[in-house]
Amino acid sequence: MAGAIAGTTILRLSHGAERLRVLALTVNNACNLSCPHCYLQYDGPEGLLPEDLANVVATDSFDHLAIVGKEPLLDRRSAELCAELARDAATTGKTTSLISNGIGLRFLSDQTLRSLSYIDVSFDGGPATYASYRRGSYEKLASSVKAALDRGLREINALHVINAKTIDHVDDMMGVTDIAPFAHIMFSPYLVTRNAGRNEASPVGLLRMLERFAATRRFRGHPEAILLIDGLHLAQGAVSAEEVMSCAYHLGIASQLVMITGDPLDYGIMRLTYDGWALEPHDSIHPSEYHSRGARILPGHARHPLARAFDLMIERRRAA
Repeated sequence: MAGAIAGTTILRLSHGAERLRVLALTVNNACNLSCPHCYLQYDGPEGLLPEDLANVVATDSFDHLAIVGKEPLLDRRSAELCAELARDAATTGKTTSLISNGIGLRFLSDQTLRSLSYIDVSFDGGPATYASYRRGSYEKLASSVKAALDRGLREINALHVINAKTIDHVDDMMGVTDIAPFAHIMFSPYLVTRNAGRNEASPVGLLRMLERFAATRRFRGHPEAILLIDGLHLAQGAVSAEEVMSCAYHLGIASQLVMITGDPLDYGIMRLTYDGWALEPHDSIHPSEYHSRGARILPGHARHPLARAFDLMIERRRAA
């Protein structure tokens, strides 16, 4: 569920942005896995980000491009598009990151791997549970991650979603530490979303979740492992930030809890879909509502349309 906040990107941002800083971009509408919690089940058209929208991304005004899905490394064609986007971003002083299931890391050239700021790999399981949950090969993924680092990738992070299916497997999920020196191992709670598919996951109460993490030796023993909770998680769980922080302090894991109480929009993050919808981050987790909540980006109709769309979102938020 980290796509709305551009993965670990939000850990590098400060609250109170007045302009578009991070564009979270979906480049296609297909994936090679079938995960129980996937929110990006969208009934939009097939295909890749078209050239006219890619040109908008390349020339618009922002700092960081976070390519978040659906699966950007689905195949060689999608990976080549990601490489082109990263090259174009670099020519205008932007940095680039990816969120991927990691299976297609082999499609990226050594040069592209070296050029990326970091890659977030969605695991949602460890050596014992990954295959049953994500329906893929953990061994192949581990080899793919190791090879990417050997070929020059500067930073890699692991992502895990916590829900009723995964809450009892935190120790196993921490098993990713045996693969590589992840800069961050970021856990985030599952959110119920409105999409065009069917999710087979259900949320877990936040206070119960904290108790489970506190009882997990491997989590407590790795300072790079964090649990990220934002305002949507608090609203879904009907608890306050103060209650969650108090519980975390009591359990001795407050240092590993990251609380994002502000809207990700206030961190300068906006989503763009491959078919041209600009969305506030919190709206981006509900694909069934893209057409009613999003702003249509029409290449050639305005200068810096992405930055303009972001400014209008900020204005609308202030007026509300």
